[in-house]
Amino acid sequence: MNKVAFISMDVESFYDTSCIKKRNIAPVDEYDCSNMVKAFIDFLNEKNIKATLFVTVDFLPKVKEYLIEAIKNGHEIALHSLHHIDVINQKDEEFESDLKEAKKILEKELGVIIFGNRFPCFKKEDKHIEIIQNNGVMFDSGNLVDKNGYQKLNDVTYEKDGFYEFTLVRTPVSKINISGGAFLRLLPWPFAYHKVKRYVKKHDAYTFYLHPFEIYDGELPQVKGLSLLEKTFINRGRDIYLKKIEKIFNLLKEEGYSFMTMSDYIKEKKK
Repeated sequence: MNKVAFISMDVESFYDTSCIKKRNIAPVDEYDCSNMVKAFIDFLNEKNIKATLFVTVDFLPKVKEYLIEAIKNGHEIALHSLHHIDVINQKDEEFESDLKEAKKILEKELGVIIFGNRFPCFKKEDKHIEIIQNNGVMFDSGNLVDKNGYQKLNDVTYEKDGFYEFTLVRTPVSKINISGGAFLRLLPWPFAYHKVKRYVKKHDAYTFYLHPFEIYDGELPQVKGLSLLEKTFINRGRDIYLKKIEKIFNLLKEEGYSFMTMSDYIKEKKK
């Protein structure tokens, strides 16, 4: 298999953003950024790029119609938790109960089988991988807690006993995350683009992710008590981020990358 890129979105509300959620602010529909889910799916469809969409079940009623259309266009639905809470702070039985309920709801409401998962804020321990695997999930996307026993399939994908991990991309020396999210949005663009370009020229796989609010070009609500760093994280670069993403996707095409959902890649490897 040639070079491959895995594009994804964490389909969640603006109010699920960690620094907002911990302040227990009452959500306002105008600012949940559900329309940005549709905008990104339309953007992908125009470019004929298939993506993996990790869905927070609490947010499903706001985006269900967009996701149904996404499925018709070949995009994949995966799980991004029931309530978007840190699993590290959950008891194991509570986490497993939420996982089962979330998987059941997504499969029933969207008419799909859920094979993939991404933990909120990428936080997890080995025991959480074992739990999701025991409940029919065959891949995760985030950081590999322990590479022991995993076989490297490409520069971002690892497999162990039929379970797959699609990892984030980090620069070799400084370990800067260049897989997307706030990192590419906040970094000075010439620097960020240079790092991505250098990486994709030398490697055979790339992962990219973003959140709906990151491409929202309007004014988000003013939240009391946010630090300067948190305000910067929320607001900087949103107005031009989609244009940056387009340049990265064009770069990937120029460098010979094909775009696949994570499940489709697994199916190809099993042939």
